[in-house]
Amino acid sequence: MPTIDLQTLKSRIDLAELFSSRGLKLVRRGANLVTLCPFHSDSRPSLVINPNRQLWLCGAPHNQSYAEYSIMRS
Repeated sequence: MPTIDLQTLKSRIDLAELFSSRGLKLVRRGANLVTLCPFHSDSRPSLVINPNRQLWLCGAPHNQSYAEYSIMRS
């Protein structure tokens, strides 16, 4: 597998599209989007996506990351 610069990867991937393509319903809350976290069983939305900064944060396990980690976890 070719090595890709992480900045290049982050610039090419839209986190909202990535999570949405996995069947998650994103709901806008101010500047952020919220949804159920796909990385653990969730009954209330705990995953917050900041589309401007291309970051996500899950309030339950306190995992924060970028697009490359989201892809690796899927």
